Amino acid sequence: MVKFRSSHQEMKRVSFTAEIAQFNKTSCKLCKSIIEKGALRIKTHSYNCCNFFHLNCYTPSLKQYISKSDLCIKLDSLHKKVLDDWLNNWNQNYLPLDKPYHEPPKLFKLINSKSSKFRRSWIEIFKYSTIKDLVRKFSRVNKEFYHISWDEELWQFFCIRDFSCIVPKDTYRNQYVTILMEICFGCKAVPKAEHFYRCPLIGRPLCPCCRFNDKKFIAVTGPYIERAYNIDPKVLDLKFGQGYDNKKITYNFLVWEALAVYREKNKNDLLDFMKDNCVSDKLICMVEKISTKEMDYTDIFGRIGANFDSKIIDIWYQQIFSYIRNGEGGSEFKQRLLKNEP
Repeated sequence: MVKFRSSHQEMKRVSFTAEIAQFNKTSCKLCKSIIEKGALRIKTHSYNCCNFFHLNCYTPSLKQYISKSDLCIKLDSLHKKVLDDWLNNWNQNYLPLDKPYHEPPKLFKLINSKSSKFRRSWIEIFKYSTIKDLVRKFSRVNKEFYHISWDEELWQFFCIRDFSCIVPKDTYRNQYVTILMEICFGCKAVPKAEHFYRCPLIGRPLCPCCRFNDKKFIAVTGPYIERAYNIDPKVLDLKFGQGYDNKKITYNFLVWEALAVYREKNKNDLLDFMKDNCVSDKLICMVEKISTKEMDYTDIFGRIGANFDSKIIDIWYQQIFSYIRNGEGGSEFKQRLLKNEP
């Protein structure tokens, strides 16, 4: 078992120094040419060394909003204007990380179309979609899908499904955008402006209480996940961000969600294999009763282990449980199960 370690690392944010080159002694890391004296240059720190770039050669390592509060700016008014133009061009594709989104743009339909007899069916189907798929994919298929993607009934359903909110201040679609941009992802409260923080990894606001006190938002690394759950993080298809120590980190709740999907898939695959190969009904029944939601436990010392049911006495039980929990044994386990060779 692996001891649970609390880690309140923050996701790394873009920072650099914008300054005027004092000498002709530095070269751009990207294009290798000399940065002339008096030119605007970008200085970044990498471990124990500094790297210099022309402004137009520099591409931030993290695709996120860049706040001036994270930068060290040593420029005159003329060069500040150049930097501001560059920042505005970069930031137009990202949401601010340090200020709330109080006034979302009013959203209006641009295309009108007649309702078809299949409208009701499509609305019910789209209720199973993600917001990203609805807005970026389905709404672009044809005029009818675009029209349905604005349906108030559909957005009322999304408000209730995702935020338990049924009272719109505006349209349900605008209300959804407002909630998405302003409320804390964890506790659903509205963070105070001075404490506002939008996490670069999940793109949602987090209040100080959730960031620093909620176990769900504790940052963990790939090696920790492998030690704690005895599973390769690569099979979980996790989204990682970058910490300030340059380690790849993700949140506990993302790991838990990925584990739930992975284990349910293992369970269903195993059941299909057993039924296709006429494995005994007793073992099939055992697999069906194993809950993928209760496969781990944490002891008083914070160590994570397999939550075996001590009441089940069967030579196959722990092997089946371990296969579902972390894929232990793989195809070799399935073959032994088929041959009834524990």
